[in-house]
Amino acid sequence: MIGDTIIKTYEDKLSLLSLRKQFHFLTRIYRITGNAKYIPMIRAVYKALLPKFKKNLEAIRTEAKLKELAETRILKYKHDTPRRAKRYSYYLLNPELLVYEAAILDLFIVKSLGMENSDSISHEFKKAKSLISGKNLERLFLSQEHIRVNPSESANKIFFLNFLGISDRREELLKTSKEYWLNLKPQDTPTWHNKIYALTHLIIAASNYYQNLVEKEKFDWILNYFDEDFNNIEKAVSLDSLGEIGLCYKLTANPQNNNLQKIKTILESKFDKKIGYIAHEKYSDFSGSEHRNTVAAMVLTDFDNLYKGPNIGDLK
Repeated sequence: MIGDTIIKTYEDKLSLLSLRKQFHFLTRIYRITGNAKYIPMIRAVYKALLPKFKKNLEAIRTEAKLKELAETRILKYKHDTPRRAKRYSYYLLNPELLVYEAAILDLFIVKSLGMENSDSISHEFKKAKSLISGKNLERLFLSQEHIRVNPSESANKIFFLNFLGISDRREELLKTSKEYWLNLKPQDTPTWHNKIYALTHLIIAASNYYQNLVEKEKFDWILNYFDEDFNNIEKAVSLDSLGEIGLCYKLTANPQNNNLQKIKTILESKFDKKIGYIAHEKYSDFSGSEHRNTVAAMVLTDFDNLYKGPNIGDLK
């Protein structure tokens, strides 16, 4: 099976990936397989990333640290594509949001792995969660401007805040996103990518990033749109986005969908058996192709249920 081959290739060369990419690959393959062999590897990567998590969470404790890190982040923010240029313009007006977004992601990761009460980070976790609870950042994530320029972040952060027990604005997010994106007909590639990213990540975020299946009925409007406009979507978006559409069908327990079968065929046709993975046309190296191949492996691997976490236990 091609999915198995891709997984084996990335397992064998895991050390060639950055820590973040290792974490991306390992957690997702664990969540579709439940294979316990990944838990020690995830624990090791988490332990290596822990200082960065603590730094992000500590940065929001004072206005001075928040401003300092925000200035560093905006200076390093890549804006070399039309989509990223629009995001950059938005974040120039809201640089602190880059820091808050990173902190919310790290809180989500820590809690997903069952580490929120661990001695290693519980203090920073509780303090950062309390500070974020009082900031009403939801108003920014739910704004049409944020949804327009960075829709996947809007989806992620609203669902993460719910997962963390801070707030539940999911219905508002779905309503606002539906009204905006279903009425928008993309006229260029960046807008196509944003629209599909917006819709796929509503479902992916609702699954808490592959930790649980989602209610199909809540997302029928997205699935129906994918079904009705698939031919245009296929021509307009990247292979990564097509793979994520495939995952949306799987996350809503819709494995027999005709478009999912088409996506599987497309992914298989791009597989290069000489190198053991699907090369990215822009980032053809092993590391640059990780996201595409992790998504492809998930689409091409059969699963009926998903696995939470994992709870990685004691770091000692």
